[in-house]
Amino acid sequence: MDKYFSVYSQVKCYIRQHQRKVEKRGYVVNMFGRRRRLTNSDYHKAFNALIQSTATDICKIQMVRLYDGLPETVKMVLQVHDEILFEVVKEEAFAVLEQIVSIMETPVSGLDGKEFSVPIKVEAKIAENWADAH
Repeated sequence: MDKYFSVYSQVKCYIRQHQRKVEKRGYVVNMFGRRRRLTNSDYHKAFNALIQSTATDICKIQMVRLYDGLPETVKMVLQVHDEILFEVVKEEAFAVLEQIVSIMETPVSGLDGKEFSVPIKVEAKIAENWADAH
């Protein structure tokens, strides 16, 4: 951890900043305003909740964008954590794959209007079924 924080010192500052907020408020707030109350001072849980809830909200926002931006022939079948499974006509698969990646990598903005500063990188694959995509 010491080596990690020596390379990524800003992460350590970010964690400390949120620890102080949790001590003061008793809850964390993600960039979209979602709150999670914490009954004790478990800072690891607090920081984990902050990161996971932000990632979940980003995925939800991007799924709405996908629904609005993809052709009607594309079916969003299943979402599990950070994976989304689509059903696509084989002949359209490569074009749709490019659209999905483009939409998913589009930056999002939080409640404060600030764009999420970390690039969103997406890995996408074409396969006959979900098992083959892994």
